[in-house]
Amino acid sequence: MRSRRRTSSTSSRIRESTSSASSCRGTSTAPPDAHVLALVQDREAAAATELDPRVYQDGWAGKLSDYSQFTTPGNAAGFAVVAVSRKAWGGKDKRGHVVIQVGALKLGKDKQPTLGAVTSTCRFTINRLELRTFLLATPPPPFHVRVQITPTFSPKKLDPSLSDNREFGAQVQFSFFRRDGAPEGAAARPGSRPGR
Repeated sequence: MRSRRRTSSTSSRIRESTSSASSCRGTSTAPPDAHVLALVQDREAAAATELDPRVYQDGWAGKLSDYSQFTTPGNAAGFAVVAVSRKAWGGKDKRGHVVIQVGALKLGKDKQPTLGAVTSTCRFTINRLELRTFLLATPPPPFHVRVQITPTFSPKKLDPSLSDNREFGAQVQFSFFRRDGAPEGAAARPGSRPGR
């Protein structure tokens, strides 16, 4: 019963978040090919998920960030929960246009996991001091999630008194929820302010 209540509460908050200035859609996808399945078998021994090294330790990401899910309990589809936050930035506003895509995992030219056929997409904007959270249906694993934010902003360029000159899109958090509401894994948590 506790899991059901948590799922209902999460879904309710996400419906509220996506109801304003956002667009989301979903489709179906084909099963993974043999090369992807071989990659999954290699990664299963290490971890069920793989986070993008472009996401800094403090949770801030630039223009692009990615998340790969290689396995789930029973290899079942579920929901990708993606939180995009600028709550830690209270300086001058520079609106970011966000696109979240979920889809089949495929191998890129560099033989690394990347986004294949897209099954779900959300588009919205993010401003200073905002946190937006979205629940997107996933295909069965392996699947991939990509977040793209343009334009980025640099704290130092917007406020010369700051020393942090990195280019930020937002702080991004990924997690996977089974259909019964139990979380499986998460990346860095939004909340750390840019360094002075």
